[in-house]
Amino acid sequence: MLVIRIGILYTLSTHFLRALVKSGEDTVNPPIPKQLVDTMAVRARRMHNYLWHEVRDNWVNYPKDLQEELRTAGWEPPRPARDESGEPFVNNDSGEDYLYMHRQAIRYANKILTQAGDPDYPRIEGWLEIPSPGDADFPVPAPWFDPGEFPVVTQFMTRSKTDLTFEKYLKPWESLFTDPGFLKDISLGTLGSLIHSTVHDTVKRRWSAVPGGRRPDPGPEVETIPVEWDDPMYDYLPDFYSMQINPVYWKFYGWVDDRVENWKVVHGVFGNDFWKGRWMGKMPNAGEGAPAGLHERLEDPAVADTHAAETEKLLLTIGRGIASGGTPA
Repeated sequence: MLVIRIGILYTLSTHFLRALVKSGEDTVNPPIPKQLVDTMAVRARRMHNYLWHEVRDNWVNYPKDLQEELRTAGWEPPRPARDESGEPFVNNDSGEDYLYMHRQAIRYANKILTQAGDPDYPRIEGWLEIPSPGDADFPVPAPWFDPGEFPVVTQFMTRSKTDLTFEKYLKPWESLFTDPGFLKDISLGTLGSLIHSTVHDTVKRRWSAVPGGRRPDPGPEVETIPVEWDDPMYDYLPDFYSMQINPVYWKFYGWVDDRVENWKVVHGVFGNDFWKGRWMGKMPNAGEGAPAGLHERLEDPAVADTHAAETEKLLLTIGRGIASGGTPA
């Protein structure tokens, strides 16, 4: 009975919100205020987001000496996100880290948006539903060919943009992750891992547009990411270095965050003190009395500059460590 009532509640809420959106269709997809774009384009935020995703997704495949170096630097993920074959760990609560990290990004973004005071974009509001093919507000960019990309990535990107992918995968996934009966039977960590490995991977390729260039990765041939790639215009959605500047990022992660609220309802969870996974990476070094939050600490230009240099050095270490091989983990 509880599940049935919750299902009705979801349906009524969705229809109500959809009616509100329809009454103001001219502001369904307003541009992100410049203050938020500029804040998220800061080099330290780009580097942190990139390194956080990198170590979570690839930790188990790093050589032992590379793992030890990252561990010493404070960047060992307590719950790796993927196994040796790239499949998600669905039962180790790494999915909670994923959900928590992006909830904190939304929290901070809303702080910036409050300061910006743009009436057309007062807060982060996720998609009510993943946009269907032909949606005028969120058109799917055409696929393209990049001769420097791995063929499997190009194939996945091309397939992600098709109507068939929406009907066969995205829509069923959305139905599953909003189904109270399904949510009742899984942990929050499992939900996060499943969203990350399905909808997330597809959405970022589906709404990707030609980036205009290939960003160099730190490694054997590149010491540093040139500062030109910190330009707010670089907002390539599949790149962890730039995805948080892309407007689709905020619509998608608003949708993801709503799934957390759905899960809380069916599990009778209230408040915010329920997280098992809160790993956001190593916090930037700051002096006594510094704010606790990642994003708040990076408001200090000196702290941000130091953190950007430290995280980029680790990305360089990873790039060189992978290229040289090393003792398998």
